[in-house]
Amino acid sequence: MREEGRDDDGEVNSTTSSRSVILIAVLLLAACGDASGEVRTPEGTSSTVGADAPVVHRGHVTVLEEPGSPAHVCTGTFEQSAAPHCEGVPIDGWDWDAVEGEEQYGSTSWGDFEIDVVAAGGRLSLVDARALTAALGPAPAPFPQEPDFRSPCPEPPGGWASTVDESKLAFENFSALGPLLDAMPDRSAVWSDPSSSEDPELKVTNVRVVANRAQHEAEISAVWGGPICVIEGGRPKAELLEILEQVSTEVSATTRGLDELAGRAEIFVLLADPAQQADLDARYGEGTVVLHPLLVPVEASTTAAT
Repeated sequence: MREEGRDDDGEVNSTTSSRSVILIAVLLLAACGDASGEVRTPEGTSSTVGADAPVVHRGHVTVLEEPGSPAHVCTGTFEQSAAPHCEGVPIDGWDWDAVEGEEQYGSTSWGDFEIDVVAAGGRLSLVDARALTAALGPAPAPFPQEPDFRSPCPEPPGGWASTVDESKLAFENFSALGPLLDAMPDRSAVWSDPSSSEDPELKVTNVRVVANRAQHEAEISAVWGGPICVIEGGRPKAELLEILEQVSTEVSATTRGLDELAGRAEIFVLLADPAQQADLDARYGEGTVVLHPLLVPVEASTTAAT
Protein backbone atom coordinates (compact mmCIF):
# COMPACT_ATOMS: atom_id res chain seq x y z
CA MET A 1 0.00 0.00 0.00
CA ARG A 2 1.11 3.56 -0.57
CA GLU A 3 2.90 5.08 2.39
CA GLU A 4 2.72 8.72 3.41
CA GLY A 5 4.86 10.81 1.04
CA ARG A 6 8.24 11.84 2.35
CA ASP A 7 9.46 15.40 2.18
CA ASP A 8 11.81 16.00 -0.76
CA ASP A 9 14.47 17.21 1.69
CA GLY A 10 14.20 14.10 3.87
CA GLU A 11 16.43 11.08 3.71
CA VAL A 12 15.29 7.84 2.20
CA ASN A 13 16.85 4.44 1.85
CA SER A 14 16.40 3.90 -1.84
CA THR A 15 18.21 0.57 -2.13
CA THR A 16 16.28 -1.85 -4.26
CA SER A 17 17.17 -5.20 -5.71
CA SER A 18 16.08 -4.03 -9.16
CA ARG A 19 15.54 -7.58 -10.35
CA SER A 20 13.90 -6.46 -13.55
CA VAL A 21 17.07 -4.85 -14.78
CA ILE A 22 18.90 -8.17 -14.85
CA LEU A 23 22.22 -6.47 -15.44
CA ILE A 24 24.41 -9.44 -14.56
CA ALA A 25 27.75 -8.27 -13.21
CA VAL A 26 29.63 -11.35 -14.32
CA LEU A 27 33.30 -10.63 -14.92
CA LEU A 28 33.06 -11.57 -18.57
CA LEU A 29 29.73 -10.00 -19.47
CA ALA A 30 30.42 -6.76 -21.29
CA ALA A 31 26.88 -5.37 -21.18
CA CYS A 32 25.72 -2.67 -23.53
CA GLY A 33 22.16 -1.41 -23.12
CA ASP A 34 19.70 -0.53 -25.85
CA ALA A 35 20.48 3.10 -26.56
CA SER A 36 16.88 3.93 -27.45
CA GLY A 37 15.56 2.90 -24.05
CA GLU A 38 12.46 1.67 -25.87
CA VAL A 39 11.35 -1.92 -25.40
CA ARG A 40 8.60 -3.46 -27.47
CA THR A 41 6.78 -6.72 -27.03
CA PRO A 42 8.42 -8.58 -29.93
CA GLU A 43 6.42 -9.77 -32.87
CA GLY A 44 4.97 -13.22 -32.29
CA THR A 45 5.20 -12.91 -28.52
CA SER A 46 1.85 -11.34 -27.71
CA SER A 47 0.32 -12.84 -24.59
CA THR A 48 -2.92 -13.40 -26.48
CA VAL A 49 -3.02 -16.73 -28.27
CA GLY A 50 -6.67 -16.36 -29.12
CA ALA A 51 -9.54 -14.05 -28.22
CA ASP A 52 -10.55 -16.34 -25.37
CA ALA A 53 -7.12 -17.60 -24.37
CA PRO A 54 -4.86 -14.88 -22.98
CA VAL A 55 -1.48 -16.15 -21.83
CA VAL A 56 -0.41 -14.82 -18.45
CA HIS A 57 3.30 -14.09 -18.01
CA ARG A 58 5.09 -13.84 -14.66
CA GLY A 59 8.32 -12.27 -13.53
CA HIS A 60 10.22 -10.55 -10.70
CA VAL A 61 10.40 -6.89 -11.65
CA THR A 62 10.80 -3.34 -10.44
CA VAL A 63 7.78 -1.10 -11.04
CA LEU A 64 8.30 2.66 -10.98
CA GLU A 65 6.03 5.67 -11.44
CA GLU A 66 7.33 9.22 -11.62
CA PRO A 67 5.96 12.62 -12.60
CA GLY A 68 5.15 12.70 -16.30
CA SER A 69 5.43 8.93 -16.70
CA PRO A 70 2.85 6.22 -15.95
CA ALA A 71 3.65 3.16 -13.85
CA HIS A 72 6.03 0.97 -15.83
CA VAL A 73 8.15 -2.15 -15.50
CA CYS A 74 11.84 -1.20 -15.54
CA THR A 75 13.67 -2.88 -18.41
CA GLY A 76 16.87 -0.85 -18.57
CA THR A 77 19.41 0.68 -16.24
CA PHE A 78 17.96 1.56 -12.83
CA GLU A 79 19.43 4.95 -11.96
CA GLN A 80 19.78 5.06 -8.17
CA SER A 81 19.13 8.38 -6.45
CA ALA A 82 16.77 9.77 -3.83
CA ALA A 83 14.11 9.63 -6.56
CA PRO A 84 15.31 6.86 -8.92
CA HIS A 85 14.62 6.62 -12.64
CA CYS A 86 14.36 3.89 -15.26
CA GLU A 87 12.96 3.36 -18.74
CA GLY A 88 10.44 0.61 -19.24
CA VAL A 89 7.15 -0.78 -20.50
CA PRO A 90 3.84 0.74 -19.27
CA ILE A 91 1.73 -1.51 -17.06
CA ASP A 92 -2.01 -0.81 -17.23
CA GLY A 93 -4.15 -1.34 -14.16
CA TRP A 94 -1.38 -0.66 -11.65
CA ASP A 95 -2.65 0.70 -8.31
CA TRP A 96 -0.16 1.56 -5.58
CA ASP A 97 -2.94 1.38 -2.98
CA ALA A 98 -3.46 -2.29 -3.85
CA VAL A 99 0.15 -3.39 -3.22
CA GLU A 100 2.57 -3.34 -0.30
CA GLY A 101 6.29 -2.92 0.02
CA GLU A 102 6.84 0.10 -2.20
CA GLU A 103 9.10 3.06 -1.50
CA GLN A 104 8.29 6.69 -2.12
CA TYR A 105 10.22 9.92 -2.49
CA GLY A 106 8.29 13.03 -3.35
CA SER A 107 6.02 12.10 -6.25
CA THR A 108 8.04 9.05 -7.31
CA SER A 109 7.02 5.56 -6.17
CA TRP A 110 8.81 2.28 -6.86
CA GLY A 111 9.16 -1.25 -5.55
CA ASP A 112 10.07 -4.85 -6.37
CA PHE A 113 7.21 -7.18 -7.14
CA GLU A 114 6.28 -10.50 -8.64
CA ILE A 115 3.73 -9.69 -11.31
CA ASP A 116 1.32 -11.62 -13.50
CA VAL A 117 0.51 -9.76 -16.71
CA VAL A 118 -0.88 -10.08 -20.21
CA ALA A 119 1.31 -8.43 -22.86
CA ALA A 120 0.07 -6.94 -26.11
CA GLY A 121 0.66 -3.87 -28.25
CA GLY A 122 3.82 -2.81 -26.45
CA ARG A 123 2.04 -2.58 -23.09
CA LEU A 124 1.40 -4.84 -20.11
CA SER A 125 -1.99 -5.38 -18.47
CA LEU A 126 -1.84 -6.29 -14.79
CA VAL A 127 -3.48 -9.49 -13.59
CA ASP A 128 -1.95 -9.73 -10.12
CA ALA A 129 1.01 -8.39 -8.14
CA ARG A 130 2.78 -9.45 -4.95
CA ALA A 131 5.55 -7.71 -3.04
CA LEU A 132 8.78 -9.68 -3.25
CA THR A 133 9.41 -11.51 0.00
CA ALA A 134 11.58 -14.40 1.09
CA ALA A 135 8.51 -16.64 0.84
CA LEU A 136 8.39 -16.12 -2.93
CA GLY A 137 11.98 -17.28 -3.29
CA PRO A 138 14.69 -15.76 -5.47
CA ALA A 139 14.15 -14.59 -9.03
CA PRO A 140 14.84 -17.27 -11.66
CA ALA A 141 18.55 -17.37 -12.43
CA PRO A 142 19.27 -15.77 -15.82
CA PHE A 143 22.17 -18.15 -16.37
CA PRO A 144 21.91 -21.95 -16.13
CA GLN A 145 24.95 -22.14 -13.83
CA GLU A 146 27.63 -20.04 -12.25
CA PRO A 147 30.75 -19.62 -14.41
CA ASP A 148 33.78 -21.70 -13.50
CA PHE A 149 36.81 -19.42 -13.42
CA ARG A 150 39.30 -22.15 -12.52
CA SER A 151 42.23 -22.49 -14.87
CA PRO A 152 41.85 -25.31 -17.39
CA CYS A 153 45.62 -25.91 -17.28
CA PRO A 154 47.06 -28.31 -14.67
CA GLU A 155 49.16 -26.67 -11.99
CA PRO A 156 52.89 -27.12 -12.68
CA PRO A 157 54.80 -29.49 -10.34
CA GLY A 158 56.45 -26.55 -8.58
CA GLY A 159 53.21 -24.58 -8.38
CA TRP A 160 52.20 -21.57 -10.46
CA ALA A 161 54.71 -19.40 -8.59
CA SER A 162 57.52 -21.43 -10.17
CA THR A 163 56.54 -20.09 -13.61
CA VAL A 164 56.83 -16.41 -12.66
CA ASP A 165 59.42 -14.17 -14.33
CA GLU A 166 59.79 -11.33 -11.83
CA SER A 167 61.63 -9.19 -14.38
CA LYS A 168 58.36 -8.84 -16.28
CA LEU A 169 55.95 -7.93 -13.48
CA ALA A 170 56.40 -4.16 -13.69
CA PHE A 171 53.54 -1.78 -14.41
CA GLU A 172 54.67 -1.30 -18.00
CA ASN A 173 54.51 -5.07 -18.52
CA PHE A 174 50.99 -5.26 -17.18
CA SER A 175 50.01 -2.21 -19.28
CA ALA A 176 51.26 -3.96 -22.42
CA LEU A 177 49.36 -7.17 -21.72
CA GLY A 178 45.84 -5.82 -22.31
CA PRO A 179 46.51 -4.28 -25.76
CA LEU A 180 48.33 -7.46 -26.81
CA LEU A 181 45.36 -9.65 -25.90
CA ASP A 182 42.90 -7.25 -27.52
CA ALA A 183 44.88 -7.32 -30.76
CA MET A 184 44.73 -11.13 -31.10
CA PRO A 185 42.28 -11.79 -33.97
CA ASP A 186 41.62 -15.39 -32.91
CA ARG A 187 41.23 -14.73 -29.20
CA SER A 188 37.99 -16.23 -27.89
CA ALA A 189 38.24 -15.61 -24.14
CA VAL A 190 40.42 -14.14 -21.42
CA TRP A 191 39.83 -14.56 -17.70
CA SER A 192 41.65 -14.67 -14.38
CA ASP A 193 41.53 -17.56 -11.90
CA PRO A 194 40.74 -15.90 -8.54
CA SER A 195 41.52 -19.09 -6.63
CA SER A 196 45.07 -19.41 -7.91
CA SER A 197 46.62 -16.76 -5.66
CA GLU A 198 45.77 -13.91 -3.31
CA ASP A 199 48.42 -11.79 -5.02
CA PRO A 200 46.94 -10.13 -8.14
CA GLU A 201 50.26 -10.43 -9.96
CA LEU A 202 50.35 -14.18 -9.33
CA LYS A 203 46.80 -15.02 -10.39
CA VAL A 204 46.74 -17.23 -13.48
CA THR A 205 45.79 -15.35 -16.65
CA ASN A 206 43.87 -17.75 -18.88
CA VAL A 207 43.70 -17.13 -22.61
CA ARG A 208 41.63 -19.19 -25.05
CA VAL A 209 42.48 -18.87 -28.75
CA VAL A 210 41.00 -20.51 -31.82
CA ALA A 211 44.40 -21.76 -33.04
CA ASN A 212 48.18 -21.24 -32.80
CA ARG A 213 48.39 -21.83 -29.04
CA ALA A 214 52.20 -22.06 -28.87
CA GLN A 215 52.67 -18.86 -30.86
CA HIS A 216 50.30 -16.88 -28.66
CA GLU A 217 51.83 -18.27 -25.49
CA ALA A 218 55.25 -17.06 -26.64
CA GLU A 219 53.85 -13.61 -27.49
CA ILE A 220 52.28 -13.27 -24.05
CA SER A 221 55.38 -14.53 -22.22
CA ALA A 222 57.48 -11.94 -24.02
CA VAL A 223 55.66 -9.08 -22.29
CA TRP A 224 54.17 -10.55 -19.09
CA GLY A 225 55.93 -12.59 -16.42
CA GLY A 226 52.91 -13.75 -14.40
CA PRO A 227 51.43 -17.26 -14.60
CA ILE A 228 49.64 -17.88 -17.90
CA CYS A 229 47.54 -20.67 -19.35
CA VAL A 230 46.85 -20.72 -23.10
CA ILE A 231 44.42 -23.22 -24.61
CA GLU A 232 42.63 -23.62 -27.94
CA GLY A 233 38.88 -23.55 -28.50
CA GLY A 234 35.80 -21.43 -29.04
CA ARG A 235 35.14 -18.91 -31.79
CA PRO A 236 36.78 -15.49 -32.16
CA LYS A 237 35.44 -12.78 -29.89
CA ALA A 238 35.26 -10.44 -32.89
CA GLU A 239 32.93 -12.89 -34.62
CA LEU A 240 30.71 -13.11 -31.54
CA LEU A 241 30.54 -9.33 -31.40
CA GLU A 242 29.40 -9.24 -35.04
CA ILE A 243 26.70 -11.81 -34.25
CA LEU A 244 25.60 -9.79 -31.21
CA GLU A 245 25.30 -6.61 -33.27
CA GLN A 246 23.36 -8.38 -36.01
CA VAL A 247 20.88 -10.05 -33.68
CA SER A 248 20.43 -6.83 -31.73
CA THR A 249 18.90 -5.30 -34.86
CA GLU A 250 16.35 -8.11 -34.99
CA VAL A 251 15.12 -8.28 -31.40
CA SER A 252 14.08 -5.68 -28.85
CA ALA A 253 16.76 -6.06 -26.20
CA THR A 254 16.64 -4.65 -22.69
CA THR A 255 20.33 -5.48 -22.15
CA ARG A 256 22.88 -7.34 -24.23
CA GLY A 257 26.47 -8.47 -23.97
CA LEU A 258 29.02 -11.23 -24.40
CA ASP A 259 29.87 -14.03 -22.01
CA GLU A 260 33.39 -14.76 -23.23
CA LEU A 261 33.94 -17.72 -20.94
CA ALA A 262 30.80 -19.48 -22.20
CA GLY A 263 31.40 -18.29 -25.74
CA ARG A 264 27.95 -16.88 -26.34
CA ALA A 265 25.99 -13.70 -26.89
CA GLU A 266 23.50 -12.94 -24.13
CA ILE A 267 20.40 -10.92 -25.03
CA PHE A 268 17.82 -10.01 -22.40
CA VAL A 269 14.29 -9.41 -23.66
CA LEU A 270 10.87 -8.68 -22.21
CA LEU A 271 9.30 -11.81 -23.70
CA ALA A 272 11.12 -14.64 -25.46
CA ASP A 273 9.80 -16.06 -28.71
CA PRO A 274 10.58 -19.83 -28.83
CA ALA A 275 10.50 -19.77 -32.63
CA GLN A 276 12.99 -16.91 -32.66
CA GLN A 277 15.35 -18.79 -30.31
CA ALA A 278 15.09 -21.87 -32.54
CA ASP A 279 15.95 -19.73 -35.58
CA LEU A 280 19.01 -18.29 -33.81
CA ASP A 281 20.15 -21.80 -32.87
CA ALA A 282 19.80 -22.90 -36.49
CA ARG A 283 21.69 -19.88 -37.85
CA TYR A 284 24.56 -19.61 -35.39
CA GLY A 285 24.67 -22.93 -33.59
CA GLU A 286 22.82 -23.98 -30.45
CA GLY A 287 23.80 -21.88 -27.45
CA THR A 288 25.71 -19.24 -29.42
CA VAL A 289 22.94 -16.67 -28.93
CA VAL A 290 20.74 -17.02 -25.86
CA LEU A 291 17.56 -15.02 -25.27
CA HIS A 292 16.77 -14.43 -21.58
CA PRO A 293 13.16 -13.35 -20.98
CA LEU A 294 12.18 -11.07 -18.12
CA LEU A 295 8.65 -12.50 -18.17
CA VAL A 296 7.78 -16.15 -18.79
CA PRO A 297 4.41 -17.95 -19.11
CA VAL A 298 2.99 -18.75 -15.68
CA GLU A 299 3.06 -22.49 -16.36
CA ALA A 300 6.77 -22.35 -17.26
CA SER A 301 7.48 -20.12 -14.26
CA THR A 302 5.74 -22.55 -11.90
CA THR A 303 7.61 -25.50 -13.39
CA ALA A 304 10.98 -23.75 -13.02
CA ALA A 305 10.24 -22.92 -9.38
CA THR A 306 9.59 -26.54 -8.56
